[in-house]
Amino acid sequence: LPWPPLPWGDYSLVEPAVPAGYVLDDTQREFSIGYGALVKNFTVAGDGAIVNMQNTFTIEKHAAADATALTGATFEITGTFADGTAEETRPLLSGAQSETWTGKLVGGNSYTLHEAVPPAGYQTTPDFTVVMNADGTLSFDGAHEGVEIVGNAVRVSDPKNEALIAKVDESGANLAGAQFKLEALDGGTFADGATAERMWTSGASDEVLTGLLVAGTEYELAETLSAPGYTLPTAL
Repeated sequence: LPWPPLPWGDYSLVEPAVPAGYVLDDTQREFSIGYGALVKNFTVAGDGAIVNMQNTFTIEKHAAADATALTGATFEITGTFADGTAEETRPLLSGAQSETWTGKLVGGNSYTLHEAVPPAGYQTTPDFTVVMNADGTLSFDGAHEGVEIVGNAVRVSDPKNEALIAKVDESGANLAGAQFKLEALDGGTFADGATAERMWTSGASDEVLTGLLVAGTEYELAETLSAPGYTLPTAL
């Protein structure tokens, strides 16, 4: 960028803005112009252009209980992107454990992330908003359960889903001895990929199914054998 002739004196050079997708370098670079000389306190490669780095954004998926890496989740991210002019929603992660974008977000803009599909056996994380700051760092306001920023990565941790089965009598007390069958419908599976039905016999406490079911899949629970002294109900 050519400049008009400058009179002798002291000057400072500051970058006020950058192209979309790049990191702002707001370093104040001072220089002086005197008789036959240029004196400056900064150096650029070959005395050429001051180079801006593209910003980066990474999303990672983990299990809440033990930070195990998880695959199978799909996210959507909404905002105005570096190659666009209006707010839009784009897919993100799409089943992988992590994904990194380079130069796609705009410094100073906010982006809303929505977990459209959780990993099998896990719950979704509530929607949250991330800010790509002008200096290339990430931040968000307040605390978001299951979400943290580590460097330039957004780490999202999901808890396992739970379903409780209780067989009780008229008073609400647990009723032992009834047998149940649980199966996935319409070609669905359990979280471990199995399609075979699961059997369970009621006891003195409720049956808790942790991380067994897949979000969005329909299941049928049927009592196949009643507790002693009781009759079978219809399928649930």
